[in-house]
Amino acid sequence: MKTNVAGVDPALIKVAIWKDSAGAVAMNKLPINYSTIIADKIRPYIYAHNGGTSIDVYHAFTAKKIFTINNVAANVAGMAVSPDGSRLFVLDTANPALAVIDLSTMKLSATWSTKGANSSTMPLLAMRSNDVDFVLLGNGMALRDGLSLGRTGMSAGYYSQAGAMSAMADGSAVYIQDSGMSPASSAVYHITYSAIGGGMLMVKPGSRSSGLGGSNGKDIAISLDGTRLYLASGYPYQCTVADLYTMSKTGSLPGGDAYPNNVEVSNDGRVICGIFGWYSKADFWVYSANGAQLASYKIAGYGRALQDRQLVMTPDGLIVAALTDDPLLAFVAIGL
Repeated sequence: MKTNVAGVDPALIKVAIWKDSAGAVAMNKLPINYSTIIADKIRPYIYAHNGGTSIDVYHAFTAKKIFTINNVAANVAGMAVSPDGSRLFVLDTANPALAVIDLSTMKLSATWSTKGANSSTMPLLAMRSNDVDFVLLGNGMALRDGLSLGRTGMSAGYYSQAGAMSAMADGSAVYIQDSGMSPASSAVYHITYSAIGGGMLMVKPGSRSSGLGGSNGKDIAISLDGTRLYLASGYPYQCTVADLYTMSKTGSLPGGDAYPNNVEVSNDGRVICGIFGWYSKADFWVYSANGAQLASYKIAGYGRALQDRQLVMTPDGLIVAALTDDPLLAFVAIGL
């Protein structure tokens, strides 16, 4: 939807439909070495890279590489897709900068400076708050259309850099978990964008918890209805469920094994908890919105495991894509 209101970004409403007479197979495994993947917000596409200068695009239902986006950056790292699926943001750790890909053309459209943010493990979060799109970096930096919105001061605990971030669907809050600490720390920040002074983020710290997700935090996600928080940490050996407002633990997802390192929530409310389990019987479990265990899946070979925060879902919640250290890029049908 277009708008003539100053300071308000246009909102794109897209509907993606894919039809094929053959349909998706139960599981496809590609022996390819990638370090980072992310799912499109609209299309059934998975974006993958292993550093370097380019990004490969896969169709999740066919497991076929359909395109390569070349000359993205000098050394690509973390990625994030805008909520409306219009842009792909890619951290360039060599310059440092943020490459902006127009997903309608699959071409580089802009490069934004991220001076001071050069970590290859830094997460990115593309979100929309108060009708404005912007990108958050794990060190607390915020950018809108190439302009810095300053340092937000957001952190999960002792570390100034987040290990994982997740935003409420309405952009009103961001939840952060640190990584590499024991106990793991989590925090919530309430956010509002203001056009005052040329644009700024008004950030208010909320609840904070130490030890909520156990030790060595890995991943964090929010339930579809905005009431529950899910955390994956090396210990305990189940994904943790917490109250979204008080940041207090309310339970754990059943099943599971050592060591949780991925958690995702689909658009229909199902939850996935994945683990770093070299000799486990399953690599990830699927749960209903109310926490009931529905299924489990094994992807990696013997003595191999899922990579940290490298399990994603297509926007329809039908296909899971994941990286293992075999190495493999796997596509698993979980909702057909």
